[in-house]
Amino acid sequence: MKPVFEFEKYNDGVMVKKFLEGPEIVEVPGEFEGQKVVAIGPECFRENGIMVTEIILPDTVKELMSDAFSYTVSLEKLHLPEGLEKIGADHLLASGLSESYIPGSVEHIERPELMDRSFKVSPDNKKYFSDGYGLYERNGDDIRLVAVNVSEPRESYDIKEGTKEIALNTFRDAAAVGCLYIPESLTDIKEGSLSYNGGVVNDEKGIKSVKVSENNPKFTLVSNMLCERQDDGSLKVIRFFGGNKAVVPDDVSVIGFEGFKNTGVEELYIPESVKQINAGAFSGCPVNVCHIGDTLFGFGDEDRFTKESFLECFGKKGKIYDFDVLDNFLLEQYLTPGRIRMICTRLKYPLDLTEEKRTGFVGRIENELYKGVEMLSETKDIQTIEAMGELGFFTDDNIDEIIEMMGKGDKKELTAWFMSYKNRSLKSKGGFDFML
Repeated sequence: MKPVFEFEKYNDGVMVKKFLEGPEIVEVPGEFEGQKVVAIGPECFRENGIMVTEIILPDTVKELMSDAFSYTVSLEKLHLPEGLEKIGADHLLASGLSESYIPGSVEHIERPELMDRSFKVSPDNKKYFSDGYGLYERNGDDIRLVAVNVSEPRESYDIKEGTKEIALNTFRDAAAVGCLYIPESLTDIKEGSLSYNGGVVNDEKGIKSVKVSENNPKFTLVSNMLCERQDDGSLKVIRFFGGNKAVVPDDVSVIGFEGFKNTGVEELYIPESVKQINAGAFSGCPVNVCHIGDTLFGFGDEDRFTKESFLECFGKKGKIYDFDVLDNFLLEQYLTPGRIRMICTRLKYPLDLTEEKRTGFVGRIENELYKGVEMLSETKDIQTIEAMGELGFFTDDNIDEIIEMMGKGDKKELTAWFMSYKNRSLKSKGGFDFML
């Protein structure tokens, strides 16, 4: 049985648009209707190539388009010709092939970090080479790391000395790599290149630590953060490596793209020295409390998707944090103990809080004061109740009813607290002394 293909005009020849049917071993012809076959089209084998075990390409093929052999799950051998010049992204997505071979003639690989398996590069290739784990690209005298073999677990990896750059997304799917060594020669790490993008909310995957050559002029490790030295002497956070508390150093001026993405940061301290936070810096982090200089605010116990919308506001509109989304959420959504706590924190630390929104927050709590206190008493959140007292929500007009409500609920500790508060804070307005 001969293989059957659908062809399409492409450049100075034809492209194999689709593999229709054929045997398990498929040999692609070198020409069709007198024209050379120069390319394998996108998703060419996806629909009908599940049972194909071997594919042989002719010497005429110059380009593999994106997903060319995707979902060839039974594929064991792929014969790529010398003369192949371009390899598209995900050309082996979900393929059974365990190794990506790169012929000596290949000059361009689209999204090499998506190759998702070990690399074998022809020794004749002038553009690419591999040490078995990393795939490197030459650009004149410069060398950059463009991908790693994410299928191989590594406790540590030393980037090749002489490498100048780590390309964007190089480690995006490297779930298992442990410690990364930064050599003296490395001077350019693209933002986001070290962040693992395959998980959410600290699944302990991705690079866990780095070591930096003491002779490297550009990068340094401070407070478990890989930082880049800026021209003005300040630092830029490239990547944070673990821990549920992150204290950004005082000399940091920029937090880079995806610098903390998917790490386990719950409590975050950002100094006033920080002037810029790039997009996605804290995406996927379980941040509950954030300090910006002397200002404190929090995200409560909201679901992951709501919290993600809050995290997207870091660096938005040119601000360190844009409070519009958070404030509007708190004004519009029903009250919970966590949201009462968030509102009280905003009122205590009113950074960028408009008078209109301040009035709205006060009204929300006053309108549901008794219900709010009851909810907080059920969760034993005395800290938030104390904050409400500091903000003046408990008055001569409501304190006795609240004390009675706590007493009927047999909440002895809170009953004592409210009585003490009345004695301490309201006696000048008609309160009474109580012997506790």
